[in-house]
Formats: sequence, C-alpha cells, structure tokens
Amino acid sequence: MILCLARGLPVKHYSRFKVKSSGGIKILAPNNLFRDISSVHLNFSTLFECSGNGIFIIDENGTIIKINQSAEKLLGYSRKEVLNTDAGRLFVSPEALPEIKDGAAQAGKIIDREINIRKKDGNLLDCLLTCAVYYDDQEEICGYLVIIQDTTQQKRIENALLESERRYHTLFEDSLDAIYLTTKQGRIVDANQAATQIFGYTIDEFLSLHANTLYLNPHGRIQFQDEIERNGIVKDYSVKLKKKNGTVVDCLLTATVRRNEQGEVIGYRGIIRDVTAHKRSQQREHILL
Repeated sequence: MILCLARGLPVKHYSRFKVKSSGGIKILAPNNLFRDISSVHLNFSTLFECSGNGIFIIDENGTIIKINQSAEKLLGYSRKEVLNTDAGRLFVSPEALPEIKDGAAQAGKIIDREINIRKKDGNLLDCLLTCAVYYDDQEEICGYLVIIQDTTQQKRIENALLESERRYHTLFEDSLDAIYLTTKQGRIVDANQAATQIFGYTIDEFLSLHANTLYLNPHGRIQFQDEIERNGIVKDYSVKLKKKNGTVVDCLLTATVRRNEQGEVIGYRGIIRDVTAHKRSQQREHILL
C-alpha cells in the first residue's frame, strides 16, 4: 500500500496503480477510482476547514505545513505567521512537542492529552490534544496531524465549582448550627459535625436515623412538611426536638425544599439552631421581672 500526501492530505490506494510525481500527483487508474479519491480529498478538506477544533499538520521535524481556520482563531495567528515555523513555540513547555512526537510515534496516536498552549497575545489556553501519525511508503514517519480542543472555559467552570464546593464544605463543617439534608420520606442524607454534637449521636448513628426520631411531638414533622411545601421555605420555625438521651432541645429551624429536574419536591435542606440556653435565660429574666 502506498500513502501519498496530496496537497498535504493523505490518500491511500493500492500499489498496482502507477503514480507520477512530476507536475503533481497523477493516479493512473479507472475513472471511478479517481472520482472516489477526489471525493475523499474533498471530504477531508471540508472537515479540516469546518472543524470547530484547531487542526494543524506538521512534518517530521515539527514544522507547521498546514492549519485550519479554527486554529487561526484559537491561536490568534494568521496562516502566514505560522506556516513553515516551528510548532514547538506554540506550547508552554519546551519539552511538549518532542514528548508528543515520541508518544505518537510509539503508540501511533495520542488522544485527549492535557496541555497548555500559548496564544499570540501571550495568554495561555488549557487544551486537550489529539495527535495521529502520517507514514510514507517505507513506513517512515513523515508528519503528524494535531487536533487542539480548547477547554479553558470548561476548566474555569470546573475550578469555580471546586472552589464553591470547598467553601460550602468549610461552611458546612465549621458551622455551630446543625446543617442537614433529608429526603421527603425522612431519611437523613447528610449532616455536619454540629448536628451530632447538638443531638448526642455519632455521625453514623445520625445518618441511620429517620427524621421523625428527632421530634418530641410525633406529629411535628408532618406539621413542618405542611408548612414548607406550602411556601417552599420556612424561617425560624420553632420546634421542640430531642437528643439521643431524651433531653428536650428548643430549636429554630430554617429550611428550603430540594427539587429534582422535573420540579418535584424530593427532600429538604436546612439549619437547626439550638436556642435552649437562650430560652432559659429569657425565662429567668421574666421571673426576675
């Protein structure tokens, strides 16, 4: 099998067809085969230029010999500025291109490797790189097809989510008030350390409880559910709860409903503040008055 680079694009055909290189590549074959090869060339060119990802072709030495419009837009360079230049200058790490070439040569391809690209204006891009190898008819490497997918915005979103989760976790664990998540049916899904301290359970014990267990009044949770599902939120809802040892705790409960993608209520998230000491203090002051 012979691999020809027609205008920088690969075309394969069987060795029984002769090839003339003078004055361009000419395939001496039946007309239908020539039409088929021309169709492949046209389809490849269309995909090359219309791809939303940056694509460039480099030779075995790492020199850029072709790029598409998306690569121009992504990098901020015009074709004239990058053609016949070293592709290594596009990568932040000077070892990146040699590593890519070596990796692709050994495995035949690289798929979705995370890498940093430097634009013309100096800004850095987070990218996923895919690389395929071109071989000549002697099975020697003659070039590489490199596809760059810009994931910078996706990375920013991911990092923002991670930071948000970190802040939430810090708030969740450092809060002096009990924070909890339950299902609509009453299963406790999550709770912080303050919840275990207020009610006297270990975290494993607390997560195995049904929410009804915490209410002094057996109908207390039903009344809470009626209130929160009517308004979608309760704020400073006064309720008497009980500890593991049976001690009554005066609490203020602030909570919102949790909904699924269809808008159906699937549970509740809330904060429980122990106001027992505050209430006792108020009662003593009232007696003194």
